[in-house]
Amino acid sequence: MGTAVAVRAPGAHPLTLAVTSGGTWLPWDSTGTVTHLESTTGRADAAITVPGAAGHRLVVLADGPDLLIADETSGLLHLIEPQRLAPARSAALPAGSVVTARHGALYAAAAPTGQVRRLDRRRLAPIGPMIDLGGALGAIAQSGDGTLWAPVRRSGMVVAIRAGSPSAPVRVAPPGHHIDMALAAGQPVVVDATAGTLTPLTGGRSRVITLPRPAEAAERPLIAAPEVPGRLLPVVDPGAGRLLLADLSSGAVRTVALPAGAGWEAVPTARTDSDEPAAGGRSGQTGLPDVDRPAQLSGTPSAAASSTPMSAARAGNPVPGSAPASDIEPPLWHNGQLYIPGPRSGTALVFDTRSLRYSAPITVPVLLPPVSPGAVSAASAATVGAATASAATMPGGVGGGPTVTANGAQVWVNDPSGPNLVLIDGGRRTILSKQPAGLAGQSGSAPPRPLPPPP
Repeated sequence: MGTAVAVRAPGAHPLTLAVTSGGTWLPWDSTGTVTHLESTTGRADAAITVPGAAGHRLVVLADGPDLLIADETSGLLHLIEPQRLAPARSAALPAGSVVTARHGALYAAAAPTGQVRRLDRRRLAPIGPMIDLGGALGAIAQSGDGTLWAPVRRSGMVVAIRAGSPSAPVRVAPPGHHIDMALAAGQPVVVDATAGTLTPLTGGRSRVITLPRPAEAAERPLIAAPEVPGRLLPVVDPGAGRLLLADLSSGAVRTVALPAGAGWEAVPTARTDSDEPAAGGRSGQTGLPDVDRPAQLSGTPSAAASSTPMSAARAGNPVPGSAPASDIEPPLWHNGQLYIPGPRSGTALVFDTRSLRYSAPITVPVLLPPVSPGAVSAASAATVGAATASAATMPGGVGGGPTVTANGAQVWVNDPSGPNLVLIDGGRRTILSKQPAGLAGQSGSAPPRPLPPPP
């Protein structure tokens, strides 16, 4: 009987561990690495070196058990297996591509040309034909079901792409208007910077909300929060130094001034396409692992992909007379708090949407050695950051302001050009380092010990 039970027993189901859960991955652009930080202590416990990416702008996309890292400077997309702490394969993208991944649907949209490709999540190979939308794109958005919402500025249309198939275009603005997409309560919203309006796309007749903007601000960008859980959509007007809170249900718009000293006064007021900085650093196509060489996703040669950074199309083509879109990170909504990164300032504003008041800003220390983890008050964090805010970048860094990432109940304010970051966990703010000595996966770390001899 015992033998029969042992033979017929089904056994336990296999257990698969998701290495990407229980923390977050943050880039350190100056060194070309991506670091994993624990959710409990915030300490760095692993790092991945992206081949040839030192000094490049890196964007981390977490969707599934593996990681996707977009090298916006060289135009490469890397699939990372955290179990091996190394890239598995890479693919070269067309110039100016923006990558989105959600609900298993992966898209690469070339914003300057309006060409969109759906990619295989594991092989990074194209799925189906290339979709040509016929013109430059604004900021795209991908809803929870994987649908990609692409605004075509040339035609004033929005195209929804589901499972790699485009739907009929919907006209949302006159041709040539600078339109972008955002998500509010899971629904797409069109942000028209030229007309100064918000248009929710709900399937029926939509309410068009007019934003309070002066006439001369028509050629300035509007930076909306990419996604909010409710119907209150925050929009930053950097040219006027104001925060606009639009209630999409009632149509009411509240205006709040951005505090002085957050870096908005340093935003340039004139910019053309020729002002886009050249991609720096080494080519991302050197030193790749032997698992797969980059696969070209279109007829665009790899040299062209390396000459134009993908960040040039983060929010579509630059609006004439506006700040560069790649220098202004969009605000992040998290648990009623709005985190607004300042351009090239190292400081993020914190705005409470319930009390309509600003909290103490968050300043990430720069040009400092790795800091031992420890809780600091809001005042002391601002003091430490103010002492070093005059230095804009780490040596060999790429510059720019901080990035804000949310994971569960925690918010991470990261300086991509330096080793330091600030973790916000409830009311506590902690200064941390992305790269302490001896980190697993770090170049130059101690090799593993050999196994003992068999008995």
